Amino acid sequence: MLDAIEHAQSIAPRPGVRHRIEHFALASDADIARAAALGVIPVPQGVFVSDFGDGMAAAVDVDRRDDIYRVKSLADAGIVLNGSTDSPISDANPLVSLRDMVLRRTSSGQVLGARERVSIDEAVRAYTHGSAYAVGQEQHKGTLKVGMLADFIALSDDLFEIAPERITDQQVTTTVVGGEVVFGGAP
Repeated sequence: MLDAIEHAQSIAPRPGVRHRIEHFALASDADIARAAALGVIPVPQGVFVSDFGDGMAAAVDVDRRDDIYRVKSLADAGIVLNGSTDSPISDANPLVSLRDMVLRRTSSGQVLGARERVSIDEAVRAYTHGSAYAVGQEQHKGTLKVGMLADFIALSDDLFEIAPERITDQQVTTTVVGGEVVFGGAP
């Protein structure tokens, strides 16, 4: 895919277009560096660690297991980290993806690529600002500030204060769309 993007850009450059690669499931350091150099946006799905991590780990050589569903290395390479759930293939609940980006535990409980763990702050930023950036809409959404769309939720607990294992236990208490409360009480 990187070859195809590089070739396309060489014969018909389109400055400002954000080329994406969904999943980017098995990426070496060289692949990540090349994606960054080309301005490609890999779109990882945090939930794939728990959904498919055991199967992916069994399908690759032991020395490549840490290269599965990388996220921290993308950010470290200067790529704007973003997130996706890949629904309906996987759970549409972004809290599952946040948990999996932070803990990187497969369904069997094994840690898949511990060096690829990110903080809850990095995971939340990926699923807010990063996802808006990946679709070229960061001027309108992805952060809470004056002039933005003001779509957000409030949860039962503060994700920044709880143990990562509890991320998926949270309940949405309020939903705000366009600055209007559409579910629950005032935020």
